[in-house]
Amino acid sequence: EQVLAQWSGLGYYSRARSLHRAAQAIVEEHNGQFPPDHAQALALPGVGEYTAGAVLSIAYGLPEALVDGNVERVFTRVFGLRAASGSAPLRKHSWTLARLCMESSAPGDWNQALMELGATVCTPGQPRCEECPWSRSCVAKGRGEQAMYPSPKQRKKTVDLPIEAICVQDSGRLLLLQRPPKGSMAGLWELPTLQPATSGATSIWADRWPDGLGAKGQSPLMQAKHAITHHRIVMTVRAGTMAKSDRIGDSRLAWFGWDELEDLALTGLTRKAVAHLAP
Repeated sequence: EQVLAQWSGLGYYSRARSLHRAAQAIVEEHNGQFPPDHAQALALPGVGEYTAGAVLSIAYGLPEALVDGNVERVFTRVFGLRAASGSAPLRKHSWTLARLCMESSAPGDWNQALMELGATVCTPGQPRCEECPWSRSCVAKGRGEQAMYPSPKQRKKTVDLPIEAICVQDSGRLLLLQRPPKGSMAGLWELPTLQPATSGATSIWADRWPDGLGAKGQSPLMQAKHAITHHRIVMTVRAGTMAKSDRIGDSRLAWFGWDELEDLALTGLTRKAVAHLAP
């Protein structure tokens, strides 16, 4: 709960949970230190090849390669790789090149320099080729096609998603609903929210209010905008009603004082709404 509360609003909440589980595993299984072994590092929750390569090379000086978006872009230009950005073939090819190019005498410095080259010189839009140490051997520069590498990946079309939420209050408390333990924003707290069945978008919220809850009147209290993956969300918040304020039939619903919300793991949308609605 504390980790998710600090992470609230950043998205990618599975990363926060993995970070927490990895920290526990490091304490319980590795005496509080990140394991200096490739296989053991990959066994930690949320640690993949990139994170393992970064930590092992920079922290321990081990000859482990890494590839991030910047490194991938550098390789596509230097070696003239024709593949869509982020595609599996390009990722595989980039990892092969990263391992072949590894500077084993100072792997941490090499990896950081490679990432920095992509971040500050071999940039996406207008690369500063005159400052690049690889400019004379760069295939893309030789062809005058730097801006064409890597090939753009096909992006999903953005979907507009209007949703409704209700603000139910009682004696200085706010009623919140906890999201399911799996799926989008798993386990976070939010205002009871409804996604119309006619929205045509992926089902992120239920299409009906929890039993006993409903919206009161048509005048909205506020609107909040948010983006989740390729969904552009507009949430309209209205005052809500509850059949019996002293009883809650749904176990996912709970009352919270306004002063408790700061340390609660709220969804980004709910945090925006709370900032506007707080007394």
